[in-house]
Amino acid sequence: MRMKKYDIAIIGGGASGLAAAISAARAANINGSRIKTVIFEAQPRVGKKILATGNGRCNLCNEDTQITHYRGDTQFASAVFSGPECDTQEFFRSLGLLLKSDDGRLYPLGGQASGVLDALRFEVDRLGCETLTDTKITSVKESGGAYILNNSFLADAVILCSGGKASVGECNGYTLLGQLGLTVTPLFPSLVRLVASEKNFKPLKGIRADGEIRIMSGGECLARDSGELQFTDCGISGIPAMQVSSAVARNAQHGGVYAVLDLCESLSREQLADFFLQRATSAPDARCEDVMTGIMPRRLGGVLLGELNIRADARAADALISHREALADTIKGWVIPLKGTNGFADAQVTSGGADTACFSSETLESKSHRGFFCAGELLDVDGECGGYNLHWAWCSGRRAGRCAAEYIIKKERKNA
Repeated sequence: MRMKKYDIAIIGGGASGLAAAISAARAANINGSRIKTVIFEAQPRVGKKILATGNGRCNLCNEDTQITHYRGDTQFASAVFSGPECDTQEFFRSLGLLLKSDDGRLYPLGGQASGVLDALRFEVDRLGCETLTDTKITSVKESGGAYILNNSFLADAVILCSGGKASVGECNGYTLLGQLGLTVTPLFPSLVRLVASEKNFKPLKGIRADGEIRIMSGGECLARDSGELQFTDCGISGIPAMQVSSAVARNAQHGGVYAVLDLCESLSREQLADFFLQRATSAPDARCEDVMTGIMPRRLGGVLLGELNIRADARAADALISHREALADTIKGWVIPLKGTNGFADAQVTSGGADTACFSSETLESKSHRGFFCAGELLDVDGECGGYNLHWAWCSGRRAGRCAAEYIIKKERKNA
């Protein structure tokens, strides 16, 4: 059977894949060339994950794009961000999509993730890029300066944009990398809920409280963040917990990882102890749980009292005066041993990925396989919450798309 031939095959129709398709076609147009490009997407439609981001609003970038918001090979990421593809706002303006800022996080002006996907799809279609959905690429072979996919398609260049294991639990891209002998660094779920190893968290399910979380191991602080923490029936969620989850996932397998929560950042230990003394003195008959409601949700206060074996209905004068310093210490440094994190199916992003040492940061092309490019979450670069991972997807996808088109054009001119 004769194979269908393309100039560029893009494996994965997510954020980086769609950006790569647009960038490749635009680069070809600038050079007065036409290239035949196809997107292979395993799902029934492209961009499914885009629709779920930002609670359906699509936090697609951030006004603060400093490299400190990224993990993995940040030197590699910095090189990519230094290129002409790093202006995400301008990219979406070129698609006819305007953005708005919400405390630095950038969203589509229309407030709908579907608007982002529509803008990308319309441009892909306008530029003449073919899209094949329900088409999972399971094999890639290099042959005569080109690539054979599934023994059915032939492409002079390939851009692998298949994403990571997050939310789907599997990613065929790692298998394809292995088929070409390209290495993958250890993979961990990131931006995911934390799982406690000992404490019974069921009484706290649904409780929210502002505070700081520090991830500790052997006395060393691995990561920290502040904001609204959310308690689940088995651990801790909320943006601060998700921001530090990569550190937990990477170190939990060795044991001894724990979280330290400061649930009253605005007061010092001494100020908290004075507060309890003052309340126990001015309202001696008040129940301890009622005193705690002055600084935190009732159920959370009850659990912290339980940490010191203080009955929630005990008189303030009987318990808080003698235990005020210990209670202040618990509130300012509640130690929670951690088992680890929820798995990839619950994660927003994958930490780890295609070893960036195998790829050029200038072009995102494999150093050992000419015409084979990689972009997006599949690479060993991941960011914090706040639009950083999508920003990486747009920038790396656009870089790979442009460089793949330039590779094809140069190849055609050489063969002409």
